[in-house]
Amino acid sequence: MKFIEAINDMVTNRAYVSRDGWTDGSYLVCMPGMTYIWKVSNVPNPAAGNWLPFIDDLLAEDWKVL
Repeated sequence: MKFIEAINDMVTNRAYVSRDGWTDGSYLVCMPGMTYIWKVSNVPNPAAGNWLPFIDDLLAEDWKVL
């Protein structure tokens, strides 16, 4: 799935989305009232928190709804 499709599912269905390439169990969430995308990780990860995509994330087609 493309990034825009994943983000659409995340916002409209309150779904969690992730990439196949993220092997640490990370996923993205946008909760009601939030104005930003939050990256949650199951293991300590300095990239977790307020998330900004890299160009590779925007162009990737390995996005999935969890």
